Order: sequence, then structure tokens, then C-alpha cells
Amino acid sequence: LAARRTNACNMCGLCKEMCPNDVDMSEVYLYSKRIMHELDELPPAFHTFWLNDMDFHTKEIALSKNQPGQNIAKYLFFPGCQLGGSDPSFVYNTYCYLMEHLPGGVALDTNCCGAPSEWAGYTEVTEPLLKKFDQTWENFGHPTVILACPTCGKMMKKYHPQTKTISLWEILKSLPL
Repeated sequence: LAARRTNACNMCGLCKEMCPNDVDMSEVYLYSKRIMHELDELPPAFHTFWLNDMDFHTKEIALSKNQPGQNIAKYLFFPGCQLGGSDPSFVYNTYCYLMEHLPGGVALDTNCCGAPSEWAGYTEVTEPLLKKFDQTWENFGHPTVILACPTCGKMMKKYHPQTKTISLWEILKSLPL
């Protein structure tokens, strides 16, 4: 029952917003998942699909590249794994649009922010992904990161506070359609 309740939380943070005492149960559940993982008591049915999906995404199809003809990037488009998972043309078409409308170069990083492994309590999987992003961001010259995924935004705020981010939706709102 404890594993089911712990894994029912989707880490949205709404409980903290609603709680008069500012209690964030998602942090409690995340800590519980880490302990259950360390004790090998976290049922695989709760996380295996997402971890396998993330593993495939980060090892088989992810890429990081600069805009063709550019040596530096003012922006880094980080669509998150689910936008491309829904339809790869969403990422391709959006990236082409951003390159056409944003001056200063737009790099692309289609890796995962690490949320699925964090949610499963697998810090040994999450930490290398966080370091990989930091290295990629540094290699591109510390560009502003354009995020298509709110979960990636939450991960960036938590683990990469030095990174300036902006929502893809804010960018699109400011550009001609």
C-alpha cells in the first residue's frame, strides 16, 4: 500500500501550493522512492516502462548540435523527450521555425532532463544525465534554454538554477505565426 500511494504522486507540487503550512508531499514521496529503490523494494511495475523509454531516448536517438553554420548559440532548444515521442516532426518543425526567427543561433539538445529516473528514485541514473546537460550547456556557451516541457522546467529550476530558461510557448507568443 505504501508503494502504491508513494507512486500515485505525479510530483506536480500542487499539494505545496494548497497547503497552509507549505508542506510539499512530492518531496516526501520522492525521498520514499529513493529509499525503496536502495532497499530494492520499489515494484518495477511502477517505473520500468518510463525508465526503458528514457534509456532508449538518451542512448539511441538523442542528439546535441549547433545550428548549421553557427559556432555559438544564443539559445538552446530543449524540447524534452515527450514532444519528439509524440511526433518527431513537432521537434523538427519547431526547431526550423526557431532557427528562422531567432537571431544569434539556436542549438538543439534532444536529451532527457532525467525526470523519469528521479521519479523512480534512481539517483545513479539521474545524476549522469544532469551532468551531461551541464556539459552540453557549457559547450554551447551558456545559452538561454527554450523548454517545451513544464516538467523539464521544474527539473531545470531544481538542478540547474544557473541556467536561464524560457518556455517555448512564451517564445512562440512573441514571434509571428
